Amino acid sequence: MFCPNCGSQLPDKAKFCLNCGQSISGNPSSGGSYVQEDYIEEDYAEMAAPRRPIWPWVVLGTISAIAIGVLLFLLLGGGLGGTAAPTPAPLVLSPTPAQQEPTPVPAVEITTPSPAPTTEIIVITPVPATTAPVSPTPAVPNAVKVFYMTKELDEFTEAEGNSIMLNAQAYPIEDFTNASFQWTVSDPSVLKLEPDAYGRTCTITVLKVHSGPVTLTVSCCGAKKDVKVYTKSASAPSPKPGPVPLDKDTQYRINIFLSNFSEQFALSFTSATCADDYLLRVVEIYCKINHPGLISYSSGDECLGLKDANTYMERFFGRTVNPPEGATYLLDASHTFRFSGGYFRFPAADGANYNRFTVVRDMTANTDGSYTVEFTVYEISLEQYWNTPGVDNSLYWLNDSQVANKVWNHEALPVQNGTAIVKDYSFNGKPTYQILKYEVWDIEFSY
Repeated sequence: MFCPNCGSQLPDKAKFCLNCGQSISGNPSSGGSYVQEDYIEEDYAEMAAPRRPIWPWVVLGTISAIAIGVLLFLLLGGGLGGTAAPTPAPLVLSPTPAQQEPTPVPAVEITTPSPAPTTEIIVITPVPATTAPVSPTPAVPNAVKVFYMTKELDEFTEAEGNSIMLNAQAYPIEDFTNASFQWTVSDPSVLKLEPDAYGRTCTITVLKVHSGPVTLTVSCCGAKKDVKVYTKSASAPSPKPGPVPLDKDTQYRINIFLSNFSEQFALSFTSATCADDYLLRVVEIYCKINHPGLISYSSGDECLGLKDANTYMERFFGRTVNPPEGATYLLDASHTFRFSGGYFRFPAADGANYNRFTVVRDMTANTDGSYTVEFTVYEISLEQYWNTPGVDNSLYWLNDSQVANKVWNHEALPVQNGTAIVKDYSFNGKPTYQILKYEVWDIEFSY
C-alpha cells in the first residue's frame, strides 16, 4: 500500500506513514475503515518507526566542519593578523560501481609553510690588506775618501811591480762604521786589487806600465770616489855618488833628453814649483816637433788633447793637470791659451825655428839617486836647419870633444851653458830621465 499523503510505499497493515507520519485510516485490502480491534502484535512488529527529522544532524555536521576548519587553521600557522592558510578542497566521494576496483583518491599533500626567514647577523672581521714590508731607504754617505797612510789621495803614481796599501772611509764616520767598500779599476790588466774582507783596506799592485792614468773607484752605500793612478817603470838601482862615465849610450840618452828643452829655447825652471802654464807650453812644442800627429788645428788654434798633454807632463816633469772647462793660461807676457772641450788650444805659430841641441860635458850621481848634469847648448845655421830639415840626429851622439870639431868647422855655435838635475825614468819601456831642475845662461863666443 501507499501513503495517501506522500506516496511512500508502506507495509499492507501499516497504521501510519513511516515517511511523513500520516495516519492511515483504513486498510486498503479490506476496503473499509481502520478498526482498532483488528490490530495485532505481529502487525506492529512489521511497522517501521516513524522517520526522525534530519535538522539535528545538519547542525551537528556544520559545527564539526567549523571545528575542523579552525583546527586546521591553527595547525597551518594561521592566526590573527596573519595570512590565512588555503582551505583544502572538500573531498567528493563518488559511489563505487559494483564489481569495480575503487579509483584511488589522490592523497591530499598538506605542506606546512616554512617559517618566515630569520635574518642572520654575520659579523665580518676586516682582514688587513697584505702589503710588502717597507724597506728603509739605505743611507748614502756624504763622501767617500781614499788615503795612503794619513794622506788623502785624488791621484798617485807607482812604479811597475810595486805595491801600495790604501784605505777607504765613508763620511759621516759614525753612520758608516761597519759599512763595506767595493774596489774596481778601469783596466784590471794594469792594476791588481786585493781588498780585505770588508774592503776597508786594499793592496794595489802595478802589473805593467800604462801610457795614461787608469781609474781606481771605491764605492760604499751608493757613494763613490775615483782616484787616478799613473804608472811608471821600476826605478833603476841608485848609482853610487860620484862621476858617471859618459859611454856612447849614456851620452846619447842624456843629450837628446836635454835637447827637448834647448831646441825650444827653454828658460830656467824647477819642475816642482813651476806654473802649469809654462810646462804645458813646453809639452805642446815638444809634441808639435816630435809627434805632430797629436796636434790638430781648429779656428787658427793648435789643439792638444788633455790625455796626451798629461802623458808628457808626467813623462818630463812627474806632474799632471786637471783643468776646469774654459781655464785660461799665460803663454807669454801678451798672449794666452785656453782649455776647452777637452783640448788645450794654443795660438798657431807657423815658421818657428827650433835649431838648437845640447851636448853634456859632465854627469855626476847624487846621494838621493838624482844626477847633476853640466851641458852646453849649440845652435846650427838656419840654412842647415831648413835643408835637413830640423836638427840632424847625428848631432845628439856627440860628446864634448866631437862637438868642438863642429864648432871649429863653423857647423855649430855654442850659445848657452847650463846645469840640470835629472833622475832615471822609464817611458814606454825605455830608459830615459825626468827633469827636476833646469837652469841656463847665455854665453858669448868668438872664433
